[in-house]
Amino acid sequence: MNKDREKRILEERLERCRQLSKDFPNGLTAEHLRQIEAAIVDDLRALEQH
Repeated sequence: MNKDREKRILEERLERCRQLSKDFPNGLTAEHLRQIEAAIVDDLRALEQH
């Protein structure tokens, strides 16, 4: 996959995750969203290093 396209997709997913976090600030869903956000941030960092 094109690096710029992959970055854009990850950034869109991160933005959506952050929007959902505002809707679900507490509980199990919030915990899962934080985990997903952290994974996406890790993916973005890894993409930048390559």
